[in-house]
Amino acid sequence: MVREDFDALHERLLALSDVIRGLRQENSDLRHALATTEAKTRDANNRIQEASERLERLLADSAAVDNHG
Repeated sequence: MVREDFDALHERLLALSDVIRGLRQENSDLRHALATTEAKTRDANNRIQEASERLERLLADSAAVDNHG
């Protein structure tokens, strides 16, 4: 009976080990996806900032032309 209990416990531990391994891989995949999303968001924010600055310069140039034209 002790041997059977040990074998059953061993099987459960192996199954749990597989679950843990899968969860670790999933966690790694999610961390990678998050890092990718953060990088894309950062790039998009930079592009928005650059476009906003260009627009402000164009508006300032346009106002200067209107004032002197």
